[in-house]
Amino acid sequence: MQVLSGSIGGGRTRVDYQVTLHGSDLAVSLTGGEGPHIGAVAIAVPKGPPPQGATPVATSVYTRAGHHDDKVARPLAETLARALGVACVAVVGIHMDNATRAEIAEAVTNADLAAREIANRLAPSV
Repeated sequence: MQVLSGSIGGGRTRVDYQVTLHGSDLAVSLTGGEGPHIGAVAIAVPKGPPPQGATPVATSVYTRAGHHDDKVARPLAETLARALGVACVAVVGIHMDNATRAEIAEAVTNADLAAREIANRLAPSV
């Protein structure tokens, strides 16, 4: 199993990721803020050859009651499944006490940047 890790951003909006390869499939853990936890889990699986450039994926999401981490878990799993053509499980937990809208937006942006960074780092090996 290959492990890849990294961080995007700083302070309260920093996100940390760890990726484990399970054969050609991926398991990604993305945490951040002041209280890493499991807030949502998403799995995205490519459904076939891309029609006109966009790989279709089937996605299932489980969100822990009272959490909003699905707003990061779903796009993270889908981005990686589409970019790499593999099944991807994303486990996400980002918590910031009294977060402002700007901080939430920055954390979401950092998660999107993490997805792109992961895809770029893995593209040759997956």
